[in-house]
Amino acid sequence: MELKLVLGYEQNWELIKQKIVKKFLFLIIGIVLSTNCFAQKDLDRNLVFFELAKKNIDYPRTAILSSLYGRIYAKFNVNGKGKIENIEVFYPKMTPKFENSVGFGANIKKGLKKLPLLGLGYEGTYILPVAFVFTNFSESPQVHYPTNNLPNFIETNNMTLLTEIKVFGKSNRYTKPDFKSGFETALPSQQIAK
Repeated sequence: MELKLVLGYEQNWELIKQKIVKKFLFLIIGIVLSTNCFAQKDLDRNLVFFELAKKNIDYPRTAILSSLYGRIYAKFNVNGKGKIENIEVFYPKMTPKFENSVGFGANIKKGLKKLPLLGLGYEGTYILPVAFVFTNFSESPQVHYPTNNLPNFIETNNMTLLTEIKVFGKSNRYTKPDFKSGFETALPSQQIAK
């Protein structure tokens, strides 16, 4: 009889341990699922954001006429409702007069303002590199990719650096007739920052 009690107790103890382990596993799974539902979403993986940004950011006409190209780093915030706000050129720093005459920053701001709400979970500060890639056919069919990068001394703490967007511009309208010497060559292509 004593042996039966001991065996019955051990069997009950095993059932109790199995129930505790199952409840603990469900609790862990619930915690993991709930934190994933409310965790920060990765804007870098949002293909709609990138496609719409590429579509809405235009190469500035003034930059094309001046044969300018370069990589611009734009900083912006996404609020709790998913709205993009506080858009500014983060790097390279340009004088307001130069920036207004070239238009890289203005076109980035205008393009990002056209984007719809991103949805919940994207709240934060981001840096978006925009490469304005240029082909000056009066020089050659070679594409000029910007080589300037964000310097190491610039701190990007608490900001997320996103994947680069490429915006392409081209022109062959730079040659103008000069009746004495034929066609005058256009302005040479120049990168705005090295």
